[in-house]
Amino acid sequence: MAVGVTIMVHSFRVTVDQWIGESIKADLFIAPSTNLVAGALEPLDPQAEMIALATPGIRAVGSYREIRLFLDGQPAKLAACKLDVLRVYNPLTFLSKIAEDPYELCRTGDYAIVSENFARRRRLKSGDMISLPTPGGLRPLK
Repeated sequence: MAVGVTIMVHSFRVTVDQWIGESIKADLFIAPSTNLVAGALEPLDPQAEMIALATPGIRAVGSYREIRLFLDGQPAKLAACKLDVLRVYNPLTFLSKIAEDPYELCRTGDYAIVSENFARRRRLKSGDMISLPTPGGLRPLK
């Protein structure tokens, strides 16, 4: 039993180390102070990005926005980020391989990248359609 627990603890530690290495890449995280009170609703002033990029030693500035919503009656999080920065500094691991570049498909077309949990809960596979609610109505995405 001790061997089983040791293996389990080691496996968990490796998984946590991998998760931290894949998800926390920045040396500095900034946000508007209003987000402390109202939640992460306010965008960062675009000048903050320009100032950061002009700072010696800064290689890239990425942004991340997230909202909670309901898709087909189920709770979900919708996140948006700079795909070019994500690709270089925090590349995603894709479960299914496709011929096209998934980052480029999202940038130029009606495509979305979904998490493994999102796909599992909704029984989705690569190429399936989802409908994203937007101010202009539902927008179908692959």
